[in-house]
Amino acid sequence: MFVIWKNCKNCKSRVGNNPGFFSFFFSVFIFKFISSVAKSDSINLFRVSDFNIYENSLIFMNINNDKIFSYLDLDTKELVKFGAKGRAENEFIQASGKFLMYDSSLVVNDFGRRILYSIPIEKILLKQSEWTEVLKYPYSRDFRPRDFIITDYHNIGIGSFANGMLGIIDKQDNITDITIPYPLEDNKIDGIFKGAIYQTLIRKQPSGNKFILSILSSDIFEIFDSSESGITSIFKSADGNVPVLKERPGNVVNYAIDYKNSIAGYTDIFATDDYIYMGYSNLSYEEYASNGTIREIHCYDWQ
Repeated sequence: MFVIWKNCKNCKSRVGNNPGFFSFFFSVFIFKFISSVAKSDSINLFRVSDFNIYENSLIFMNINNDKIFSYLDLDTKELVKFGAKGRAENEFIQASGKFLMYDSSLVVNDFGRRILYSIPIEKILLKQSEWTEVLKYPYSRDFRPRDFIITDYHNIGIGSFANGMLGIIDKQDNITDITIPYPLEDNKIDGIFKGAIYQTLIRKQPSGNKFILSILSSDIFEIFDSSESGITSIFKSADGNVPVLKERPGNVVNYAIDYKNSIAGYTDIFATDDYIYMGYSNLSYEEYASNGTIREIHCYDWQ
């Protein structure tokens, strides 16, 4: 992996002593290259769909394994696996490929039940199952969330929506009328189909209510703040490389991303309370998919 540090906004003076950068680099290194990390067990990291840092531990999500999650203590190398598949209580019918940390708990979407569950880290370490239902979300023709982040004021979904780029649910479990438009000038694709074509990555400020949303196959992103008064855009990336479309005549959606002629762009996001670290590649998405090389790490602050 070839990494170049790129300074953006207010990171420059903090590069040398910024622990978040090293956490990001270390995590990506583990994520990409190590196949066995525990004394008595192993994690197949090449099947990991997501990971997060919690204090001095790493939590991996392996949706193809019998146990979906692996918790690794970096000091003791103790490994705890949890989250079985099934239809019984405290089992996943179909966990989504991402999860988040919120209020010292792991939060994951069971797509099969249309429910967000919260699992306290403390209970995981005690090898106890204690799941709490955070949100039983609606799913319809015009509202199709794939994953969520949680702030103190909103449950924010990415996916496909009739109006805008995000599906936003308030704390009373009602779909709001807040509309976040796509930062793309595209009149070819309407409504619900935009979310199916323009896939997104989302990460939240761990202890705050800000979040970043980027569009795959591009270098376009936007930073938002969730508050009692709504959701506000606080920073937009400069005009850059947008996803290139190709025609697919005769399909339900007549367009798709042209991965050969679109850049990979931002492929990974890691966030601390102070900074956002984004893995970037200027290769075409097709080239990137063949080797997975992150060419640069770009740094932004939340301000």
